[in-house]
Amino acid sequence: MRADLEELLHSLLDLHGRKLTLVERLARSIADKLYYLKTGDTERLSLAVSEDSPLIELIDTLDFDIGAAMDRMAAIAGTDRIGVEKLLRAPGHTGASELLRIRARIGDEIANLVEVNDELVKGMEGLSSSILADAEALSRLRKVKPVSQP
Repeated sequence: MRADLEELLHSLLDLHGRKLTLVERLARSIADKLYYLKTGDTERLSLAVSEDSPLIELIDTLDFDIGAAMDRMAAIAGTDRIGVEKLLRAPGHTGASELLRIRARIGDEIANLVEVNDELVKGMEGLSSSILADAEALSRLRKVKPVSQP
């Protein structure tokens, strides 16, 4: 592999490694939120939800950087992204094999993360419905008439 393509491959390895670390962090965060939901710790749940946005933004930024590196690699190789994928899947290059392995781990983590996140969302919707029902029950207090004086 040419030196410039090799450099981009190392850049992709680094970017994907950082993305995997962030995705794993996000997965732990979602697992924590599921625990808070199950234990009824709504205060920590609310705080944890608000802490995920910067993490998701970092992952989005890495995705942009990965796409840009793939585009540069395609331009240098004189092909499109499909051609780059074929180049990466060609046997005999350990860096490309490592990149594909990391990408597969990212895919597995994200698939699991989506499943757990869906469970979390359903649980939070149920909690929200329960809180709303409790609020409606409390609002019935306004209908209680004071005891009249004899």
